[in-house]
Amino acid sequence: MFSENKVGMSPDRLVNLVCNRLLNQPIEDRPSKITEPRKDGKPFNLNDYDIHKFNPQDRETQKRFYPYFKFRGIDLYTQYAFHRHFCLATKHRTDGLTFANLAFPLVLPKTPDKTVGFEERGASASEAVSLIEEARGSSTRLYTLGGGSNILVQDGLLNAGVISSAALDSLDIREDGGAVSVEAGAGVQVRKMLALALERGLGGLAFLTGIPGTIGGALYGNAGAAGESFAPLVEWIETVSHAGELRRWQRGDLSWQYRESPWREPPLLITKALFRLFYEQKDNIIKNIRHFAELKKGQPIGAKTAGCVFKNPPGEAAGRLLEQCGCKELSVGGARVSQRHANFIENHGCARAEDIYNLTRMCQKRVYEEFGIKLAYEIKFFGAF
Repeated sequence: MFSENKVGMSPDRLVNLVCNRLLNQPIEDRPSKITEPRKDGKPFNLNDYDIHKFNPQDRETQKRFYPYFKFRGIDLYTQYAFHRHFCLATKHRTDGLTFANLAFPLVLPKTPDKTVGFEERGASASEAVSLIEEARGSSTRLYTLGGGSNILVQDGLLNAGVISSAALDSLDIREDGGAVSVEAGAGVQVRKMLALALERGLGGLAFLTGIPGTIGGALYGNAGAAGESFAPLVEWIETVSHAGELRRWQRGDLSWQYRESPWREPPLLITKALFRLFYEQKDNIIKNIRHFAELKKGQPIGAKTAGCVFKNPPGEAAGRLLEQCGCKELSVGGARVSQRHANFIENHGCARAEDIYNLTRMCQKRVYEEFGIKLAYEIKFFGAF
């Protein structure tokens, strides 16, 4: 019935294409991507795990949970209240090794007594290595999630593993003469790092003002503002590669570029980093924080966005180019280019990932046709786009 329809095309994709044709908002055609479940991965089997449960009446069963809950700030009474919803799951691998994680059983509404999977949470880099090695053995694709503030995830089922750095949120502060070394886990919230700097009178971090997410994500994308970033502050970064290898990169090993990972071949996961900071008067820190806060005033703070969509081209501002091309007039489904800043796309309550992606492609196309500049994505994509 519709000329846009192709074999294997999802109904949502077809609706988007037809609506944009009727609205005279053409979208650059691209091949339909059909994501099918992997058939080479081993299905979940509860018998592959040894399960250790928390018993409120048995103190011995509770001791093994201590290292998992202590750093999360969850007290014993909370553990008592929710003990039916978590356990320790120990996986036995074919190479003879085992690893244990705090696990939350996943069930289906119609069969609440049947466990169909685990959400597993570790507490150290070594546990992340074990998970990565396990995923490689089953050919499972992996993504790393920090704060999720600059991520677009495909609609529907994401057939992949996601490693969250949330548990790697330790902070260790050491004084060394007139400087301070701060060792921060990748899961530490950026706002927590900025609050620490203000509390202790540490300079150099005011550029983090208004930047969401985690330290790991900020390092991975070299987040910054007004030409300032982590580059001069980092002493080393510890990472886990796609092959599951743990490595510590010294300052000289890192190559910092605008909004780019400091590695030629980026690792899968950042676990922690050491920053060398300096003391500064609190009045100066507050002044710098206010300066960077002023720079954020034109952004749609509080709106549902995934942050800046595109990187600034050399010598240009992506937001200015997008606005000059009339992109603020554009929308697809529930996705709309922000009226406050054209380099942000807002979800007005019903946007699908497909809507947002299509809108970014329309904006990209307009800028290229008008200025001959192809904007590069700053946001990261999980899944098929």
